[in-house]
Amino acid sequence: MMRTFFFLLLMTFSLFAEAQPNERKGYDIRLKVEGLQADEVYIGYHYASKSYILDTAKVGDLNIARFKSDTTVLQPGVYFFHHKAPDLYLEFVVGDEGREFSFSTKNEDLLGSLKVEGSVENQLFKEYQGFIVEKNAEKKVLEEGLADVKEDKAASETLQGELSKLNDEVSEYQRNLLEKHPKAIVSELVRLVLPVEFPDDIKKADEIKRFRYYKKHYFDNLDLSSPSFLRNPMGMKKVESYLKKYTYQHPDSIYASAERILALSRASQANYRHFLFWALNDFLRSNIMGAESGFVKLADKHLLVDTPSWASEATVKKVRERAEDLRPNLIGAVAPELHLLDSTLNTPVFLEQIPQDYVVLYFYDPDCGHCKKESPKLLKAYNNGLKDLGVEVMAVTVVTDMKKWKNYIDELGMNWVNAADPYVQSNFRKHYDLKTTPIIYILDRDRKIIARKIGAEHVKGFIEHKIKEEKTNQ
Repeated sequence: MMRTFFFLLLMTFSLFAEAQPNERKGYDIRLKVEGLQADEVYIGYHYASKSYILDTAKVGDLNIARFKSDTTVLQPGVYFFHHKAPDLYLEFVVGDEGREFSFSTKNEDLLGSLKVEGSVENQLFKEYQGFIVEKNAEKKVLEEGLADVKEDKAASETLQGELSKLNDEVSEYQRNLLEKHPKAIVSELVRLVLPVEFPDDIKKADEIKRFRYYKKHYFDNLDLSSPSFLRNPMGMKKVESYLKKYTYQHPDSIYASAERILALSRASQANYRHFLFWALNDFLRSNIMGAESGFVKLADKHLLVDTPSWASEATVKKVRERAEDLRPNLIGAVAPELHLLDSTLNTPVFLEQIPQDYVVLYFYDPDCGHCKKESPKLLKAYNNGLKDLGVEVMAVTVVTDMKKWKNYIDELGMNWVNAADPYVQSNFRKHYDLKTTPIIYILDRDRKIIARKIGAEHVKGFIEHKIKEEKTNQ
């Protein structure tokens, strides 16, 4: 729960701290929908990967809804009219022109019957949407035809040629739009779907070279610092795809990609701030081993060492606290000292005195449902090979109910090193960042952390791989 609250705090901060002193305030937008059976209509907007309601208007005489404000700032981007019952969804754009315009349409054909007044941006947007809808319908017919004649080579080639011609038409339309209206919101939307174009030598290259070229030029058509980049349904998806699909899923690679995104967005304080907190949260949520290091590095570089003026004291404090909790137990760090007691409560147990080359630190709660599944798995691995590999398990309970703990040890037959802190003197919960249980750490002979938050079923394989790696490097 603590971690979830932390995520929400950061996201709330990045979403709403955006107003600029010179931004245009106010709007007057009218919508008329013939045949609409609704008492009110909403205006909403996109931000990153979510949508929000901005305003509500009553549907008056002649089916007209008027949205008006003298103070609200409409940031450039994609907005929408919406009502669930009856189903109504119609997108429009806000660009650099005025904020007074109107739309009229028919309920049975919202886009096809749409008329725009007072907005060149929305006329362009309407025409582009209509063109794409028409071409997608043609494409669907051709693809269905291809499926029907797949055994007929001549017919397939003819239809493939028609598809290629159709794609060329779309590309030509998009090129003309970009040339004539480079700053329009619809042009930014077009750039989001433009493919990376390969030069001839790269087209002929192997898959790895093509991939590297694609990744290097992934953002060529995009402006991550544009005021409207995050305020459309596709901008954030494009960035997320770069980080998840086109970045090798290793903490160092993800960190490098995150830094590239931040560099590209830095000209806009609002966008840079959003991407920073999004990346911080993403590292914390990640299931990739060692991802926490990305959080600490980002926090140090962008918030903690040289704190920017826009960062609130409360937010910086939260980030600093989380970074300091994580720093002592990142992969590569020497594990914090651990001085506990064994199940007799009379004999000290010291992590640094365990003689085996590898130590598996297992923190658990006897009442934790997931621990009840992990404990038998780890115990089975310990007795079926881990011990013979020169591995010791130091299983540490997080509870102070010693009777419950001892019963749990006896019930499972836990024949490894069992340890507890019944008098709460060691502060191991903080040192090992025990927000939840179970948590497994693996330490090498120097007692450096080489794995954290690894599943019990993967422990034996991980250590076998490390041993093999060491022998290869000798």
